[in-house]
Amino acid sequence: LVIASGAAAIVPPIEGANHDKVHVLKTLADGEALKKAADDAQSVAIVGGGYIGLEVAEAFVTRNKKVKIIERLDHVLTTFDEEFSSMVEEHLKAKGVELYLSQGVTKISEKDNRMLIETEKGHVEADLVVMAVGVSPNTRFLDREQLDMLRNGAIITNEKMETNIEDVYAAGDCATIVHAITKQAAYVPLGTNANKQGRVLAEILAGKDKAFGQGLGSAMIKVIDLELAKTGLGEKEARDAGMDIITNTITSYDRAGYYPNPTDVTIKVVVDKESRVLLGAQLIGEKNTALRLNPFVVAIDQQMTVDRFSLLDFGYAPPFASTWDVMHIATSTIK
Repeated sequence: LVIASGAAAIVPPIEGANHDKVHVLKTLADGEALKKAADDAQSVAIVGGGYIGLEVAEAFVTRNKKVKIIERLDHVLTTFDEEFSSMVEEHLKAKGVELYLSQGVTKISEKDNRMLIETEKGHVEADLVVMAVGVSPNTRFLDREQLDMLRNGAIITNEKMETNIEDVYAAGDCATIVHAITKQAAYVPLGTNANKQGRVLAEILAGKDKAFGQGLGSAMIKVIDLELAKTGLGEKEARDAGMDIITNTITSYDRAGYYPNPTDVTIKVVVDKESRVLLGAQLIGEKNTALRLNPFVVAIDQQMTVDRFSLLDFGYAPPFASTWDVMHIATSTIK
């Protein structure tokens, strides 16, 4: 038996959350309905400041809508370390986005043809509301007493997608992955993981000895004029896991400084203090930033030290990089 029931957008138990002017974004149909509803809206309130919330915010900013983001936590994009979240927040504000941080939504209602979103600290008005507070595994139909699950209902699997019940497998957004660094069950509902789990599981069921244990939570996002990317563990995640780490954050150009129009790229690396093996990387910049994540993914997968990484033979030409790429600098200057 293979369980591949996916996940659904979370609609929290808030009064008014099911109003017809409150939308979620999980499927193509959701997107089409939201696009149509936005035609007559001048302002949009987005509940949630994660990946989906910020991608929705970008879409509406480019359509010249007034965007307001309400986030229960202290920062948006909390999968990144705080300094990166802060840079995103400043960029959003510069683009006219209003941020309402550290306040949960308590009630949603309609008044005078406007949506009134009440929070723990006040209220926000908008023509349209988008609920973007994450996804929940579609596993409520299963018996939790038989299947091992995380608190959110994600089915716990090993690297072969096996559950705790013999001959029962799970894959995709309803299941966990085994994190490549912590070796713990982690719920990372990304299309990249789901595709790999599906392919590997098909090969296993066909009799091959396969496993998927390379999941690092690698992700990228574009927020208006910024690119961000992250792989492995952030500083807070590593410290919360009890790891003894060192970190390094640097800013340098995306190309040779003398070439026209260079832009800044900021990179933070997380490194095991004793072995100096790379554990994580985060990047932010306006251009030529996100895809610089991938060398770090390979390095972490291969348990490479920062010292070896700092001398890798990356390609060079002034329009694309300096002789010492910003990635070299991030790893060669760590103490």
